[in-house]
Amino acid sequence: APLYSHKALGPALRPLCISRGAQCWELRVHAQLISCDGCPLDALALGVRAALQSTRVPRMTAVGGGEGGPPPSGGAPLDLDLDESLDESLPFDASGVPLFLTVSNLGPHLVADCSAAERRAAGSALSLGLNAAGEVCAVRGGGGCGVHLALAADMLQTARLLCAALLEAVADATAAALRDAQMRGHPYAESGAYGFLA
Repeated sequence: APLYSHKALGPALRPLCISRGAQCWELRVHAQLISCDGCPLDALALGVRAALQSTRVPRMTAVGGGEGGPPPSGGAPLDLDLDESLDESLPFDASGVPLFLTVSNLGPHLVADCSAAERRAAGSALSLGLNAAGEVCAVRGGGGCGVHLALAADMLQTARLLCAALLEAVADATAAALRDAQMRGHPYAESGAYGFLA
């Protein structure tokens, strides 16, 4: 099942369009957890967002249909011209990509990112996908039991507070990684490009 709603990712996916209705880049993210004693979904969403923050999309012009224009008439194949220069590549805007935060109730307390031992002792849980504006982009239940509406509201409020701090920490870590790459003379560091769609 999709992790995010189409509405949540629509603006972020716009740079992948080559010719509207005819051709686009396909974005695939492969993530693997080596070990996890917390919430796998939260860790994966964080890793995906961090990776996409430094991804750039090669600039490509669709000759005949025009970049971003309608497909050519008669269904003729597009003639695509790829500009391999990083100077012409487009940044992938990951600011709208949501993070997941899983909040569980442990007695009278709400706990985020439970360990495996805490999870066994906890009751209901909600994994909430939130964007930078605090909007809910996805909800996944867990724990094998339902969530009372009042508790769900408290979980959402807690997740929003934690998400704001987590987004700030991700931005700081990404900026630090960029500075480190520049000091080491990474060839793409000046443009902020680590990931590259091909």
